[in-house]
Amino acid sequence: MAREVFKVPLAAVNLLDDDHLFNKSPPTPGRMWMPRDQTFCNVTVQQQDMIVVPDARKDPRFRSLPEVAGGRGSAFTPAGR
Repeated sequence: MAREVFKVPLAAVNLLDDDHLFNKSPPTPGRMWMPRDQTFCNVTVQQQDMIVVPDARKDPRFRSLPEVAGGRGSAFTPAGR
């Protein structure tokens, strides 16, 4: 629904706790999670202002994150593993 509303090719619904990000809209069935310190969300929730990242591969805050270095979906682990 978010992809349609915002007319974008990719949208995600994520929940954060102190240590993890839980992806509630994974590209494959099932709940997925990853350590919070390895996520875009960890950086963005610590900012008061909007951030724009033209190229995450060139941004020191993001370039080593698994989702950037390894490609989309590379960092997520199926729930229960």
